[in-house]
Amino acid sequence: MALTTSNSDTAPIPPANPQISDSTGETVLPVPFLSQAPYHNLCWAACCAMVDRALATKYPGQFGQLPAFVLSVSQVVIQANRCDTDPQAGIDQTCWPDCACSVLGFPCTAWNSPVSPPFLCAELTQGRRPVGMFIDWGDGSSHVVLVVGVNSAGGLFAVNDPLSGGIQTCSYDQLISWNGVGRWTKTYFRFGYSL
Repeated sequence: MALTTSNSDTAPIPPANPQISDSTGETVLPVPFLSQAPYHNLCWAACCAMVDRALATKYPGQFGQLPAFVLSVSQVVIQANRCDTDPQAGIDQTCWPDCACSVLGFPCTAWNSPVSPPFLCAELTQGRRPVGMFIDWGDGSSHVVLVVGVNSAGGLFAVNDPLSGGIQTCSYDQLISWNGVGRWTKTYFRFGYSL
């Protein structure tokens, strides 16, 4: 998949990528990439902001500069007491994405394991919804990324990773082991409605 995104933290939020679904079996949902930078713990907020941006026609948000939008998502959730609320952490706090989605007003289903390749493909191609992945680093820390596309002919998935700075293309095995450095342990799906 040849995907391009804006990685600038000072650029206005980019328009959603046009959905691609063609005879080659490639589907990329219109979910823009948003970075969590410069924050260490706001991957969940960046992923929720990406989903919220993709659902903008049904759930309008306050779109502005990238960091401001990710921070506004974080502030709304923190104010609702849905985060770890560590006073020393300030805005840079961890949160479960399904709790954040609930506060932001769009549904999300959490599953305590990875989903199968057929389920993942169906959610992307038939449900037209992104899929969130909770990655356990194995040291007590974690990360959240968003699967936004699939090339079923090649068995590859497009992933918006708010930490790495863009879209990555991975096989299912790479998703399970998060490229050999983590483990996919929880799945977030059925965001909002079909895109």
